[in-house]
Amino acid sequence: MALILLADDDEMLLPLVVDALLAQGHEVITAVDGERACDLTRNHAFDLIVLDYDMPKLTGLEVLTHLKTTMPSLPPTIMLTVKGDP
Repeated sequence: MALILLADDDEMLLPLVVDALLAQGHEVITAVDGERACDLTRNHAFDLIVLDYDMPKLTGLEVLTHLKTTMPSLPPTIMLTVKGDP
């Protein structure tokens, strides 16, 4: 199946999404901040990238902008955001 980069700093959401993707037979590599997400793209050929919009160090949008300039062929990319009331 697919090799997926999941970049999200939400400690509650991340394991839920990872479990769902693993259950579908995908391989998932995670990052909890934008810098780590960028680093991982240098060493892996991802089939799909899922980015949280609001992450520490680099936002998902900043990661996407960086990847567009450094990756010759950007894989499909999904941007997530969650806003909840306290």
